Amino acid sequence: LELDLEAAASWIGELELKPLTEARKRASALRDGTTKASRPELFAAARGEDAFMARAALLALSPELAGRKNVDVSPEDEVNTLLALKLSNDEGVAARWVPHFLSRDDATVRFETLRWIADARLLDLAD
Repeated sequence: LELDLEAAASWIGELELKPLTEARKRASALRDGTTKASRPELFAAARGEDAFMARAALLALSPELAGRKNVDVSPEDEVNTLLALKLSNDEGVAARWVPHFLSRDDATVRFETLRWIADARLLDLAD
């Protein structure tokens, strides 16, 4: 079976991929660990407008933060700290950090912590 996509589906548009932008290359390098950035740079990227870069920054932060027993971050970075820890998919990390984040005053932090419990189905922490 052969199908001439250009003739049959003219609504598809351009099939050639555009060249990778510098931001796309940087996000990809952060995700796969081929480039390193400082913690302040990663938190700044996580707060940025580019959702793909923010996700890449959280993925890069995750292994470093997961091994820590405490993290001193600004209130504006607390949710991103939680999201980076959540990406570790480690129940030990969750058991260590969920009680900390549930005790915070910020309602957004507590909500994201409850979402972490629900998403990861952390039944031991559900109460």
